[in-house]
Amino acid sequence: MTLTATGSAHRPTRRARGQVRQALHASIGVALAAFAALAGAITGNWNGSVADQRGTRSEVSYSFSNTGRPIFTVDSRGSVKQIELTHVGQTAQWLLPGSGWAKGEVLYLQVSADQVQAMVAIYSERMLFGGRMSQTKAQVTMLFKQAGDQLQVTIQEKDDSTQTGGDVSMTQGSASAIYTGLLRRAP
Repeated sequence: MTLTATGSAHRPTRRARGQVRQALHASIGVALAAFAALAGAITGNWNGSVADQRGTRSEVSYSFSNTGRPIFTVDSRGSVKQIELTHVGQTAQWLLPGSGWAKGEVLYLQVSADQVQAMVAIYSERMLFGGRMSQTKAQVTMLFKQAGDQLQVTIQEKDDSTQTGGDVSMTQGSASAIYTGLLRRAP
């Protein structure tokens, strides 16, 4: 919704300004309610299984806020940290289990009545055995689409990693995977 203001050659009365303010607040309230109802189609917790290209299955759970935005759950040194994806450019940092840290950034986010799409970039560093350091750049693209009482999910992961130090000067690797499956609302 775009709100615009128009000028007038005369100054409105205090009563007229009050009525305009009330109408504006009512419009914003209706727009927010409509957005919440629209985005609310995919909310809560969803569980199920996904399979990669080779058919290897994994059990997964995904959560969505009351406004339909995806919530990332990360393990931050033994404590669970939940991060609601709210807007493009949003960043968050957390500590990795054991050693190291990670930083995520929302690259794309679209929420509609029956679909949620998001893309997140994640950079991480951690110390490994023997004085080696691992750096990983990952990109995760998620598509959740309502299909009756189920949620179709497609997750694409790409990552590039580098290890340096210790007895090895440098090793590099890349990996990618696509996971698809159906989820059901958790009880």
